[in-house]
Amino acid sequence: MPVPYPSPDLITELALTLAAFEYTRRSLEQTAPATCAEHGGAEAIMLKLGGRMAPHAKGWWSVDFTTAEGQMIHSQMMQEQQRRFRECGE
Repeated sequence: MPVPYPSPDLITELALTLAAFEYTRRSLEQTAPATCAEHGGAEAIMLKLGGRMAPHAKGWWSVDFTTAEGQMIHSQMMQEQQRRFRECGE
């Protein structure tokens, strides 16, 4: 059974937070590699924009794209992802 977040055990909570952060970092690198590279990597984007653990069965990391810079980066990521799909469809 998954460990609920937040966990009553601080070590488990830390492990879940780190795993969620790493999962999000890998996902961003895979889905928008050029945008991530332009901004110093997904981890640099995540650290610059900030974020938090969001409640879920295992928890996930939520990047804060609400700032002007965050919206610009998010837009670049979406354009990169859409470009790949459009190129495959043509």
